[in-house]
Amino acid sequence: MVILVARSVIVGALQRLDKANDDRSFLQTLARKLEPEEADGFLEGVRSAQKNSGTGAARRLVHTELANAEKHLPVMRSAALGKPVLKRYEMSGLVTAVKAESKKISVYNEDIPGFLKPRDMEYEVRVQTTLSNIKVGDTIHATLLSDNEEIWVLEDPVVTGHP
Repeated sequence: MVILVARSVIVGALQRLDKANDDRSFLQTLARKLEPEEADGFLEGVRSAQKNSGTGAARRLVHTELANAEKHLPVMRSAALGKPVLKRYEMSGLVTAVKAESKKISVYNEDIPGFLKPRDMEYEVRVQTTLSNIKVGDTIHATLLSDNEEIWVLEDPVVTGHP
């Protein structure tokens, strides 16, 4: 939890530095100590850039770090709220088992580049009525929602071929 607090403080400080209208206000903001100590330690890199390469270099570093941090804000917010971050992937595969009572099917999925190699896995199906149309041996296409740890849900599976 300390890490999330530090990240939040760092992002706030970067936003204030990025919005500084002139060098004087930038330097005043940069000189302020941050709590927790981990957050202040992060700003040491910006302070060092300012000292060694000038205020312009420090401003560029702030802008780059802020852009990078903002890319990760949704993940940080979800983590802070204890919510998993789900990503969506299009997937196709061969149905190897149907378990209508538990709303699950097993699928030998095709490669999902950069995410999941071909393998046989069990997935929860979001809408159970869909399961009545799916049989072992069918090929399907669906949207996979996953946190890459515990959540593996298929949305809108469509039969694309029968045995």
